Amino acid sequence: MSEEDRPVPPTDDYAIAALIKHWQVQKSPQVHMVYLTDSLIFTEPGFAGAVITSRPPPPPDPNELLPTLVMQTLIIQESKSAEGRVIQAVTIPWKEILKLINGDPHLIYQIDPWKWEEIIAGSYKASGLFDEVVLTPRSGDHGRDVIATKHGFCSIRCIESVKRYTPGKVVDADDVRSLGFAMLADPKVNKGVVSTTWEFAPRIEDDPNIKSLIPHRLELVNRDALIERFKSWGKLD
Repeated sequence: MSEEDRPVPPTDDYAIAALIKHWQVQKSPQVHMVYLTDSLIFTEPGFAGAVITSRPPPPPDPNELLPTLVMQTLIIQESKSAEGRVIQAVTIPWKEILKLINGDPHLIYQIDPWKWEEIIAGSYKASGLFDEVVLTPRSGDHGRDVIATKHGFCSIRCIESVKRYTPGKVVDADDVRSLGFAMLADPKVNKGVVSTTWEFAPRIEDDPNIKSLIPHRLELVNRDALIERFKSWGKLD
């Protein structure tokens, strides 16, 4: 079954409970847990009977829960266009991942680059600022990973190049110029954004081909600024 065809859990509580239950099974396969009002029944191998305790299970370790969340469907596809997948909405796991990242930005580096593109594209849709958000295919995207469009008054069409880089790997001037050229080559595009999960090369903004486009045509977003963008769009409360 493709990601687009997977059913969406009906409620937030249902989704999170299911994910945590999955994590608990993966974490402790020898312990079987059954919820009974506010108590738990623990049945351990080799023990005749059950121990009933009112203590709730400890909260999942974010480092261990994150892989379970990332495996879930993060964005709901509305349709396909010539440019890619048109996003209808984000899912509960997407929201939970952003909450974990807000608590510990280093969790970003446990996320697959392709999933990270889904997270970034989902943030555009979840912000409510854009009427159409497209996640482009993995190849042949001409440097455009996300295309976000706002129609009507002060309409804008923005393209973003998403760099899921690990600490120590910086975005160089060639990467930024590539996105800038893609923006200038498309008369429908008003603005280009290059985001990274680490940093940009030193003095990159002094490059004459880049400096002339910042900030109104081109924007550079490092990891800290990216997380602040998530917060400013009000999706981590």
